[in-house]
Amino acid sequence: MGMLTQVERLFAETPVPAAAVGSDRRVLFANPALVETLALPASPVGSFCYDMFRARGPDGSSLCTPACRRLRKSVSGDFVPPMLMWCPRNGGPPAVVEGFLFPLETARKGNGSGLVLYLLRPVQPSAELRRKSAELSQLHRTGQRIPASADSEGRGSCSLSRREAQVLVLLQDGLSTREIGARLRISPATVRNHVQRVLGKLKAHSRLQAVMNARRMGWL
Repeated sequence: MGMLTQVERLFAETPVPAAAVGSDRRVLFANPALVETLALPASPVGSFCYDMFRARGPDGSSLCTPACRRLRKSVSGDFVPPMLMWCPRNGGPPAVVEGFLFPLETARKGNGSGLVLYLLRPVQPSAELRRKSAELSQLHRTGQRIPASADSEGRGSCSLSRREAQVLVLLQDGLSTREIGARLRISPATVRNHVQRVLGKLKAHSRLQAVMNARRMGWL
């Protein structure tokens, strides 16, 4: 029995919000408790995890980006501490949850794949959390742009768009133009345009240099 199948059997009916995410950041499983907690309009399976959670940290910075370091660390088998998350809900205040990541299959096996289990623990909001929730709800409604690589650890911000950040992550994974296009469902010409903008913003002359510059600046 595969690990994903075991996760589905264990968490399908549990009241604990749970999701399984692959190393490509695609949601492979989400139980009804998670769908209810996040007030999702439909099953998020097949979508990207950062589009499912859309979470912010206590300081208002974006936790869920295509270049998520937490997922990358977890899928490599490294410990990731729990994090407090504000996840927007349609027609209501954000869901305040504590998020836990557990690596189930690591990419160290050499096959380039991995599987991470997300468990959420709803947090009973105190007066301070309710105030923060109101602030973050307003932040979501106004559509204020959060830099793609900003996070609660206070690392440097990035002016990359979400699509450019996705391309940068796939460049780091060593994918070719055609492979990136297939992964993101865009044409090779569009990929090349995104790559050129990434190189320009990172002041790089090659894809490898762009990845190295992004790592040095804390964006990857």
